[in-house]
Amino acid sequence: MTKRVLNEGQIPEQTDWPELGDKEVYANEFRMADWAKDKKAVWDRICDKYGGNREAFEWGTWGFFDWAIGKAWPTLLSISKARKFGWNRYDDTYETWTETFRTFENANILPRNSAL
Repeated sequence: MTKRVLNEGQIPEQTDWPELGDKEVYANEFRMADWAKDKKAVWDRICDKYGGNREAFEWGTWGFFDWAIGKAWPTLLSISKARKFGWNRYDDTYETWTETFRTFENANILPRNSAL
C-alpha cells in the first residue's frame, strides 16, 4: 500500500474508500448506504409528524459513515500536532454529541427530542 503524504492544509480529493485491512472487509455486517436507500419516505413521515427538515436526509453521507465506523483495521489518532500549535481544549465525546444534536434540533433540522 502506498502512503500518501499531504502538505499542510491540503485536502485529499478521494471520494471513495476501498475496503482495506484484515481480510479486506468492513467490521460491520451491514452498510448504512444500503440501509438508507429506501428510508427517505420514513424520514419524510417523521418530519411531517414531529418536525425537522425533509431535505436533511439527503445530506447524509452514508458511504463515509460506513468507512468512518466500520473499519476492520486499526486506526491510531493523536492530537499531538494540534497541541504543538496551541490547541489546549478538551471536549468530552458524549457532551459534544449531545450539543451537536441539540444544535440540529434548534436549527429545525432534526425533530425536537421532546416531540418524540
